Amino acid sequence: MKYRVITNSERGAFACQKKWGFSYNERLTTLDAAAPLRQGSLYHRCLETLYRGIAGFEAGGDANPRPTRIDEICETVIDPWLEQREFFTRQNLDPEVASHTIERDREIADQTAGMVSNYIDRFISQDAERWEVLGVELQVARELPNPKTGKTLRIQRRKCLYGGAIDLLVRDRSSGLVFLVEHKTTAERDLDRYCRKLHFDPQIRGYPWALAKPHPAADLKEPVEVAGIIYNVARKKLPAMPKILKSGKISTDKRIDTTHAVFLREVLIQGQNPADYVEILDQLKGREFFHRETYMITPGDLQDFQEDMSHNALQIRDASKPGTFHPRQVQVCTGPGSWPCPFNSICMEDGPMARASYRTKTVRHEELTGDLAEEEPNKKTENLFR
Repeated sequence: MKYRVITNSERGAFACQKKWGFSYNERLTTLDAAAPLRQGSLYHRCLETLYRGIAGFEAGGDANPRPTRIDEICETVIDPWLEQREFFTRQNLDPEVASHTIERDREIADQTAGMVSNYIDRFISQDAERWEVLGVELQVARELPNPKTGKTLRIQRRKCLYGGAIDLLVRDRSSGLVFLVEHKTTAERDLDRYCRKLHFDPQIRGYPWALAKPHPAADLKEPVEVAGIIYNVARKKLPAMPKILKSGKISTDKRIDTTHAVFLREVLIQGQNPADYVEILDQLKGREFFHRETYMITPGDLQDFQEDMSHNALQIRDASKPGTFHPRQVQVCTGPGSWPCPFNSICMEDGPMARASYRTKTVRHEELTGDLAEEEPNKKTENLFR
């Protein structure tokens, strides 16, 4: 029996049942979704490679240790990504649009390489010394209980699992505690404010809950007690270089979006006196392009997640029944900070022409692999519920 897995992404999509119905019930996705993803995922791939490199060195005797230098990251991750993007773009877009897209992708590649280079300088040595890497991109899963009976919830006669993939699992060498590390990228300037919003993300409680009693389909078979979540946040931007004026002085425009270290380095490179730039240097103290914040997990967090997720799964089960109406929640796609919905065209006017821009996924969760990815449904049991 294959499983019916519910992920954080599916749970989030269910905020608008119309969107959820297209994506997870009908399994539709945009045609370009099969192309290599853009900056956020590229950055994640780079960090995945970095920490696999650390894990490889820790294991010892690795004949082919993975890269931990920016030139190797470019060669093994960023350059292949750019080649795949260019191939897909030229195959699927009009020449004029393709040219613009390729130029933008090259800018993304360069920016990501700069972000990763700065990250390596800032964190990799200290992380290799401080953390024992227990796993990178691990799939987690746990059976969801039916809140009404306490038994395993079933959807279409399949056991319902909560599942997903964690970015990084580490043990702090000094304390012996285990932490999940969640890589995040954001366009927001205030990273402290961004992290405060992350505290409401069910994902931070879901993964520790799943690791406490893992399902056999998960990568880790033995229970793991997670002490907390480390948010590892990066801005999707490089620190601006200070502008050199005609006089030879450095501009002290307070609008500059950079760091204390970058500005001070430019002052010294130009052979100038830092005392002449005290005001702007003081302003830049504490300006961050990377930010880490730890959220400690409590038993109450895990219980709250189980109750919330189990009831969400019941709602998803009911919405999965054939003929169920899926209402549109306009505030989800038009609210503050929302992204354009990928199903906007068929949501507003469904039909053959609108659907020509979409394809049907072979599995419900393309981000998962193995049994958690879920094979095509068994048609004989598709409409049976309990």
